[in-house]
Amino acid sequence: MLRALRILPLLLVCLASPASAQGRPPVERTDSAAQELAADVKRSPTTRGNVRERLERLMHFAMASGRPERYLRKEKVQHVHKLAASGRLDEAAKMVDLLYQEIGTAGEREPAPPGPPLDGPFGERPIVGPGHDVPLMLSAPPAPRPIERSEIPAASPLPELARAVLRAEPPAPAEKPSPRPLILIAAGLILFPAALIAAAAWKFRRKTEAAEAKQSLTDKYAIGSLITSGGMGEVYEGQDLTLGRKVALKRMLPDLKLDASLRQQFLQEARTVAKLTHPYIVQIHDCMESGEDVYLVFEFVKGKTLAQILTERPRLPLKECLRIFSHVCQAVDHAHKNHILHRDLKPANIMIDENGIARVMDFGIALESTRTMASAGPGFLDASGTLRYMPPEQHYGKSVRASDVYAMGVCLYEMTTGTLPFAAGSVDELIEQKRGRRFPAPSALVPGLPKEFDLFVTAVLAPDPQDRMGSALEFLELLEGVAAA
Repeated sequence: MLRALRILPLLLVCLASPASAQGRPPVERTDSAAQELAADVKRSPTTRGNVRERLERLMHFAMASGRPERYLRKEKVQHVHKLAASGRLDEAAKMVDLLYQEIGTAGEREPAPPGPPLDGPFGERPIVGPGHDVPLMLSAPPAPRPIERSEIPAASPLPELARAVLRAEPPAPAEKPSPRPLILIAAGLILFPAALIAAAAWKFRRKTEAAEAKQSLTDKYAIGSLITSGGMGEVYEGQDLTLGRKVALKRMLPDLKLDASLRQQFLQEARTVAKLTHPYIVQIHDCMESGEDVYLVFEFVKGKTLAQILTERPRLPLKECLRIFSHVCQAVDHAHKNHILHRDLKPANIMIDENGIARVMDFGIALESTRTMASAGPGFLDASGTLRYMPPEQHYGKSVRASDVYAMGVCLYEMTTGTLPFAAGSVDELIEQKRGRRFPAPSALVPGLPKEFDLFVTAVLAPDPQDRMGSALEFLELLEGVAAA
């Protein structure tokens, strides 16, 4: 801005000079006119615009005289501009007044130059107002006199100075530090670790996928003969080719293939149950997919299921039932402590090995895979389990720890009497029998069973879960008391 203020008067000087005035000769200004102009300007108010106007009028007057060096000095004009630019208006105004006083006394220093020819169209001396080359004069100019060409002053040196200022290159602005390098460095520090993590995750995923793809079911296991088939699938004898041991391969029913969400939930549930480790629980070794089939790989237990034993021997003594449930109750309690419900306890899911040890199978599978209630009608589609063994609340999709206790009570009733407590033809009738506890007393079917056993079974088969035993171990403790009586 200061540089622009300094250049502006020089540009005005160039425009007002005789060389750039479209060939018009300069207008003569006398010392008396200069004195009157100085007095008029001195009476003007002191503002930045007024100071600039005074100086412009002064420069116009000096250029119009034909002898600018007579009235005006370049270094003084520059000093006035500096004072005005710095806000020192009073000092600038005083400086301009001094310049006007010097113009008024210029005639005492040297003789006035001869006047230029008339430039009016009719021989008159024009009076020029604001916006023209020279300021408005307050006094009438004197009569013109002819001049010789040799007396015409040379061109003013000020235009040359203005051209030199314009040709001069402005100083280069100070370079500000660019934020781009810092942004690039910060982006690199953020993106580089993220890229390393993404590459490591991608590599790990590729290795996992490759490992899973390398070992298919037939590559890892050899499938043998059919052992048994049930409501949830078919169990085959198999051989673990890697470890050289026998396993049991259970293939899920074909209807699981039709439901992708059920299939995935079943696989996840099987992985959860695989965390259970107990001597009375048949372990799940693996869970694999082969095409559209889903296989569960179990520990191979040489023996018979409780359902097979009951086929051969419909009734078991109470002491033998107590021995079997001493293993079953511990297995169920271990599962409950790990927040897993069996939901499908029945004789077919209890294996008795060659040493007489009872092992519970298929933990958690009924939670997602059993679909025996799919055809039972509205209100029963979310139920899981086997109808004859499940408690009333499980018909409506609700299960708690007491639900497994109820299923153990039904198994105990069947083991001691050789028949199920509830044998209705329809689902609605079955639920009504369970709610009303309408079943024959065990002592009425099997003479010799104590009356305490009837009370025990009645308590276990209570329709409300809160009225039953709270845990599997409590079931075992009460059963031991009944058997001792």
